[in-house]
Amino acid sequence: MSFLSRRIPYDRKRMLERAEALGRTWRWRRALVLYRQILAAEPHNADIHGRAAPLLARSGRVAEAWESFQIASRSLRENGDSGNARSLELQAMRALPKNLEACRGFARTELSRGKPREAIRVLFEGGRRQKGGRGRGSAIILLREAREIDQWNPTLVLALCRLLARDGQPAE
Repeated sequence: MSFLSRRIPYDRKRMLERAEALGRTWRWRRALVLYRQILAAEPHNADIHGRAAPLLARSGRVAEAWESFQIASRSLRENGDSGNARSLELQAMRALPKNLEACRGFARTELSRGKPREAIRVLFEGGRRQKGGRGRGSAIILLREAREIDQWNPTLVLALCRLLARDGQPAE
């Protein structure tokens, strides 16, 4: 067996410790590489997905980050840890500001907890984060969903009216 064809043994504990240490420093890209190596060996490990997801979002891999956030959140909910699942969804919403599903998912969580005002606030803030011409349609979608919860919230109605007028739908 030659030197180049040798397999490096998989030492999960050491890789995880190294990735955590690197994730706290400016070398987060190297930490992401280590987390991805661990995920290659353990693709359904929700804990590792939860650790890797913010780093994936920071690196611009939005789809992978969203998938990791979903896997980790779903696993936490299945294990009955809804508090940590909620905080992970909040982290996903902040890490992926342009992702509609992250905002909608967190708003659904707030509604299921019996907090419609928080759900409205989440949807309203998500709509404000959608800037520019391309994001206007997404902002309208989020504000319409918030309006389904509270139809006559004046701040919400005025924000939706402004967006609809800019989008060329003044009649509505």
